[in-house]
Amino acid sequence: MNTDNMSLLGLTIDYGPFAFLDAYDPDFVCNHSDTQGRYAFREQPRVALWNLMRLAGSLSTLIDGPSEPPAEPSPETVNVITDILNSYAGCFNDEYARVMRGKFGLTVGARADDVAAVVQPFLELLERGSTDYTFAMRALCDVASMGADADAQLLDAHIGQMAARSRSFTCVDSTKWRADLRRYYIDVYLPRLRQEGKGDAVGARMRGENPRFVLCNWVAQDIIERAEAGDERVVDRCLDLMTKHAFDDELPQNLADLDVYAGPVPEWGEGLQCSCSS
Repeated sequence: MNTDNMSLLGLTIDYGPFAFLDAYDPDFVCNHSDTQGRYAFREQPRVALWNLMRLAGSLSTLIDGPSEPPAEPSPETVNVITDILNSYAGCFNDEYARVMRGKFGLTVGARADDVAAVVQPFLELLERGSTDYTFAMRALCDVASMGADADAQLLDAHIGQMAARSRSFTCVDSTKWRADLRRYYIDVYLPRLRQEGKGDAVGARMRGENPRFVLCNWVAQDIIERAEAGDERVVDRCLDLMTKHAFDDELPQNLADLDVYAGPVPEWGEGLQCSCSS
């Protein structure tokens, strides 16, 4: 997300080296030429601020008025720009908290510590397990639907599914990770959900925030290969899937075979990176 790939709306517009996360890894780099990790997933907020600083520098001499731009911006202009840039962190944190509360079903009684107390511990568990991020967030909807008094067997079954979509375990690590995830649900997440309403309603609301299908690199690569092999219609069907049915638990019959794209990442597709010429 360097300066020529970010619009004034704050959107990234470079669709060469971009990617959705497969396993949750804050250090994931989607561009194979970014050997220093400057644009790693966790660095995106910092890079956005850097981009805004560069934009401010380009516009600074134009802010003082319609006359011939000065060689250097006035002190007043510098103060205005500084105040605006200093507001970025607060704006970003507020918006991040709003988005993540929606994904976690915490929309009724927002708390100032929701990100630190509820969101971040879950993401740390996903990082430890290299857990499929899209699957994990979608599966969290099922936990919310169980309600604050979740059935132990259902919860254990869910934890087993999460472990099956995690890829960085030894046997001992897996046992501890399962126990830690269970403790998180029982001690942190489910108690926090009590004020959010009935579990079914919360889970349904969350399913509108956490897609089941995203265009991961391995999905795009599979679609490309199928099209090159002669199945050109699969491109349109994939577009239909991602734009109209990304949040659906059940697909229409004509897209049923694409349900595989909500499944585990195949071994060949793990960690795929692109370049600017991809």
